[in-house]
Amino acid sequence: MVLFVLPVAEGKGKVGFAVQRKAGTAVKRNRIRRRLRALHKSFEDELLPGGHVVWLGKGGVLTAEWESLRKSGRRLLLRANCLRVRNQGGQDG
Repeated sequence: MVLFVLPVAEGKGKVGFAVQRKAGTAVKRNRIRRRLRALHKSFEDELLPGGHVVWLGKGGVLTAEWESLRKSGRRLLLRANCLRVRNQGGQDG
């Protein structure tokens, strides 16, 4: 999967989900899109405001284990500076 982020100066950012056509049939692409939506929702409380985000799903999203997918998503969001970094005590930093 790929993550695109466009910072915005003010207002609330938007989220989009796209899937490559070569990822499979419409049923498979919709299933990938649903998994990406659930992935994004799982990080909702940790996301920083102020950016448009587009998740691009590929075929591997469909077969990946949930924890592996979540770990990859967290890594992408941290790399794009879209997540709050937490202290070891579990408090926001």
